[in-house]
Amino acid sequence: MSSRRGAAAAAAMVVMAALGGCGSDSPGPIDEDAAWLTSSDPVDTSPVVWAADGVVHLADGTEIDLGAQPASYVVAGDGVFFVPADNPQQAETGSDASAAVHFVEPEGDPVETGLRLRADSVRASPDGRYLLGVDVESGPEDDYGTPLAELVVLDLTEGREVLRTSENFGDLDGDLADLYGEIQVSVLDVTPTTAEVLGTDGPFLVDLATGAISDPEETEETGEPWRSGVIESPDGRWRITTTGKVSQVVDSEGVAVPLEIDAVRWLLEWWADATTVVGIAGAEDGSSALVTCVVPDGRCEVYEATRGETIRYPNGSTYPLVASLLDAHDD
Repeated sequence: MSSRRGAAAAAAMVVMAALGGCGSDSPGPIDEDAAWLTSSDPVDTSPVVWAADGVVHLADGTEIDLGAQPASYVVAGDGVFFVPADNPQQAETGSDASAAVHFVEPEGDPVETGLRLRADSVRASPDGRYLLGVDVESGPEDDYGTPLAELVVLDLTEGREVLRTSENFGDLDGDLADLYGEIQVSVLDVTPTTAEVLGTDGPFLVDLATGAISDPEETEETGEPWRSGVIESPDGRWRITTTGKVSQVVDSEGVAVPLEIDAVRWLLEWWADATTVVGIAGAEDGSSALVTCVVPDGRCEVYEATRGETIRYPNGSTYPLVASLLDAHDD
C-alpha cells in the first residue's frame, strides 16, 4: 500500500450539546477514550475516492478493506467510517435506515464506534477533520414513542463531540413520525468549516468549529455545487459541455481545454473539487472505467481497476453515488 498523507488542520473546539432544541450540558454517548475518535495519522482525503467489492481506494493509492459491502461511507480521520450493507440491495442503492457506524484504518480490522446514525446522513468535511450525521434513536421521545432527531458533529483532530443538538428538528409537542415522514432531516452539504443541514423548517448552517447555528440568509452561501448534472466548476471558471459521446471542459470564454485521455468516448459528470472533473471513459471493446481530468493542464487518468466494476463514491460527493461500469462487450 502507498504511504499516507496528512489531511487535517488544527483548531480549538467548543463542546456544545442540546436536547429538544435547547442548550444542555449533557454529554453525548461518545467514548472519549476510543482510538478512532482522535486522529493521529490522518489518511489522504483528496479526490477521487471510490469503493468496489468492499475495498475503499484513496487517491494516494491506499486501499482500505472494510470487510463488508458498505451502504454508505466517508473518509475521515485515520481511515473510513461506514455503515455495512444488510443486503445486496443496500449495497447498490444505499440506505436511509439508522444503523451502527463502523471504523477501519488501513491494514486494520473494522470496529464499531458506538455511533448509530442514519446511513445516508453520514458526512465528513473535505479535509477529513469533522464527522457528522443524524441520530434518530438517542433523543427524547414524543408521546408516540418517536425520538427527536439530533445532529451530531465530531472533531477528529481534537477528539471530541462538538455538537449534539435537535434544534430545527421539531419538538416533542407534535407527532414526530408524521413530521419526519414529510421532511427527512439530513445533512445537505459540508465544507471545511460549515455544514448545511435540512431541518423541519428548512435549511440551516452549522459552524463546525463552534457549533453555532445560523440561517442561510444571514451567512454567505457555503454550499459546494459540484454535483452530478452541475456543469460549472465550484469557482465558476470552468464548464462541462457534452456533444454526442464526448465531453469537453471550456473556460469562461468558451475555449476548450485539450484533454489528454486514452478513450474513444467519455462523459464528464461532476466536480470533485475546483479543478478535478470526474466521469466515465469508454474503450473500443465496449468496456468503461472511471476517469478524472484536471484543469487547466488537461491531464486525465483512466482508472483501469474500475473497468467492469460497480463502484460507490463517498457520501456527499455526488449523486447518484453508485456507477455500474461495463465489461468488454457488455450491452
